[in-house]
Amino acid sequence: MKNKLSHFINSIISIDEENADFEIPDEDMEDMFVPYYEKRSDVSSPMDFLINYNEIFKGSHLILFRNEVIQQVFACLIGKYKSNALLIGAAGAGKTRIVENIAKMLADDFPLLTPQLKGYTIWELPLSVLISGSGVVGDVEKKTKQVIDFASDIGNKAILFIDEMHMLMCGDKQYNIVAQVLKSALARGSIRVIGATTLQEANDFMRDPAFSRRFNRIVVDEFTKEQTIFLLKDMRSELSEHYNGKIILGRKVIEETVEIADRYRVSGSHRPDNAITLLDTEQWRSYLCLNAIASGHRFISHPTT
Repeated sequence: MKNKLSHFINSIISIDEENADFEIPDEDMEDMFVPYYEKRSDVSSPMDFLINYNEIFKGSHLILFRNEVIQQVFACLIGKYKSNALLIGAAGAGKTRIVENIAKMLADDFPLLTPQLKGYTIWELPLSVLISGSGVVGDVEKKTKQVIDFASDIGNKAILFIDEMHMLMCGDKQYNIVAQVLKSALARGSIRVIGATTLQEANDFMRDPAFSRRFNRIVVDEFTKEQTIFLLKDMRSELSEHYNGKIILGRKVIEETVEIADRYRVSGSHRPDNAITLLDTEQWRSYLCLNAIASGHRFISHPTT
């Protein structure tokens, strides 16, 4: 077939006797039928766009008040027919932090791990990284298949984590390609996936039956005020160490921080993230003031007129 096509192309090119040696070699003809992205030498490997959570969070602190949610995730992951979990909760409720904690438990070989999960690694798949730089037709599909092949290999013991999973349904062509490849892998049951999204966006995501049949929904509730206060108190030593021990947080300061964070919360912010952000902001401001005073300079927090 290719030889016939080569002969045909050469036959319609006007070639005089002086240039009679010009023709399209058969090897070049064969090359014409190879997709461009398969000929490139710079095609990435899965490791270029996967993040090893076990490596990052090994030895980190365990989080508080999330044991029940973590147990639900573990139950999903060891399931035979529906081993994928979708964490659903408000922005700032700590969905990603839960996955980080699970990675810490896997990396540290936590005693309560079941035999089915020992030795596993959580790999985050940032969708934006997967899609960026994929201007050539077929790049996104090839990259996604590489990730799926890696996660499907039992020897790799990989669990994929996809944050902002609703982006797969945003209507963008590139994201849709990722979604289609992922659906096929989920239908075969060859991969384990933890996804995270907000409640509103989860409703749109779960309308697709290909996804709704494959994921167990796990609700991540916002922390109560009492839980947030307890969490901030538990973080005191960590924050003090970060600011070289110059700022000491009392109980009253922490309680007022949680109260103010609730009273003036920005739309879309939730406990504990809003209180942690406010407390950290006030600490670095105080730290800058203390450093300015120690150096003999007046710290100006507002412009003068």
